[in-house]
Amino acid sequence: MIERRREHRRFYSQLVDELPGISIFGEPSRSDSGATSDNCWLTSVIVEPSVAGFDRTHLMAELAASNLEARPLWKPMHLQPVFAEHRAYVDGTSERQFTTGLSLPSGSRLTDAERDRVAAVVLEVAGR
Repeated sequence: MIERRREHRRFYSQLVDELPGISIFGEPSRSDSGATSDNCWLTSVIVEPSVAGFDRTHLMAELAASNLEARPLWKPMHLQPVFAEHRAYVDGTSERQFTTGLSLPSGSRLTDAERDRVAAVVLEVAGR
């Protein structure tokens, strides 16, 4: 199951590698001198609209139009109503990631054909 999700990450990494303004969210696996390994449970991208020419909301809508579900990155805790009254130490990073981040379909049961459909939509939106 985890190996399948890693396959998805490798696929998406290669997909966005040549697309300006889109990058895989997070650090590479084994970034701590081999001490850690990302299980790739989710594969998310960051879309920088000023470089990519589109935003994550547009990409998400185009994926949805093709019956492919993608979701925004998590909503920062300090923006959630239950924590609205609590003190927060922020610098804008989490808000920026929330507004530019998108989790792509990457479940263990995602087929190669479905993943290819995701790729086709991403490439179409990116003008490729």
